[in-house]
Amino acid sequence: MERFFFRKTQRLTSNDQFRSVLSFKCWSENDLGRLYVRPNSDDGPRIGISVSKSCGNAVFRNRVKRFVREIFRLNQREIRQEFDYLLIFSHKMSKKRGEDMSERLSGVGADGKKELFFELVSRATSKADRRVMEPNKWRTTES
Repeated sequence: MERFFFRKTQRLTSNDQFRSVLSFKCWSENDLGRLYVRPNSDDGPRIGISVSKSCGNAVFRNRVKRFVREIFRLNQREIRQEFDYLLIFSHKMSKKRGEDMSERLSGVGADGKKELFFELVSRATSKADRRVMEPNKWRTTES
């Protein structure tokens, strides 16, 4: 059986790394949260996870982060290798459907959460591919 690792080099750790993914402005969202992607030039995919304090207490926030890291660790060879991923959970997203985030995530099993994550990854990376292929369409004018 192959062993999977989740090393520090596979994480987005600094504020600058988070900002660089956010500045690419390519994202997709579903019931799980909002996933931002950005092409990288590193050896493999990296992930960053942000859970707002308004989502729940520290126990819940850490449980969500651990679960997402575990999904990423076990499936890192199945997702696109040339991207950085930033998954953001916020209280505003949970209130869209009129229910608490902990209730919504606890109602979905492990396989369902994996499916939601892969749905986000595939939609966001296809958007990023289109954006890289047509850079003039996405360029914004700045003063």
